[in-house]
Amino acid sequence: MKRTAIPFLILLLCLCADAPAQPSYSLKSWVKTRRADLKVYDKPNMSGWTLVFEDNFDGKQIDTSLWHTCTGGWKRNHANKPLYYKDENVILQNGIVRLTARRDPGVHKGWFADVNEGKGGWRDHLFDYSSAIIETKEKYCYGFFEARCKIPSGPGFWPGFWMFGGGGEIDVFEFNSSKPKKHYITVHDWPDNAPHRQFASSWRSRESFADDFHTFSVEWDKWKLVFRVDGIARRADFRYITPDGKVVENASQYDPATAIENPLFPTGEQCVKLNLSIPADNSTFMAPPDERTPFPSSMDVDFFRIYRIYTIK
Repeated sequence: MKRTAIPFLILLLCLCADAPAQPSYSLKSWVKTRRADLKVYDKPNMSGWTLVFEDNFDGKQIDTSLWHTCTGGWKRNHANKPLYYKDENVILQNGIVRLTARRDPGVHKGWFADVNEGKGGWRDHLFDYSSAIIETKEKYCYGFFEARCKIPSGPGFWPGFWMFGGGGEIDVFEFNSSKPKKHYITVHDWPDNAPHRQFASSWRSRESFADDFHTFSVEWDKWKLVFRVDGIARRADFRYITPDGKVVENASQYDPATAIENPLFPTGEQCVKLNLSIPADNSTFMAPPDERTPFPSSMDVDFFRIYRIYTIK
């Protein structure tokens, strides 16, 4: 028994040594964030894209045929937030829409998840601040979305350009206004019956985004998301990779039998939101306002545009 067991053991060890290791993938496997890898995606080729939405905010009031504000659709007066949104804080001035936050205590309806034994409900709540949000009335799946914005500075402001719907979320930008040189980009998955997942990244500019306007964009097609600032690619997320970890950029590289799909890649319709939020006291992202916070302050938007390409290969 011993004489036959030893050769068998040696053979088993040799087979195990020759067997290829099973690949493992993290959420980072589908994402590029290094500038050296992203230069090829700078300055997008807009040939074939059609402008389908444009607002230069030249009027005296927000165009309600294009946008919801706080009272015309989505509401964020949740009671775990110290602010409520109101129309008066959406201010058009000299071709700019100013989404303005104020120290503005008042009693308004707020959402409480613990009402009626956890079923949720609205009740009166004292909010400390007011602010503003605009949201596209239409939802979109795939397109080129861009906004030229200037963020506020000082502690306690949380400006955002983001998209939501179809079980997903695309954060084109978020800023902690105490760190106005640091641009955060995040893609979220919000499944109905599974835990929330996300992949967040950031990069640091030499200049403060509160000093001047910058153009932020996301190009979203069937194969990828490319996030740019002033035409420079800062992140790219891909829907598929090959078993050896190479990204799939188009149909010619796609093999349905072997392609591995990104669990976070959004494929459902989403609306676009531009807002200036204020964090709660227990926020893990940033500190709430304090005595240094310069109220009123605003996130200013010069223009917003959407391009679509109807033949996506």
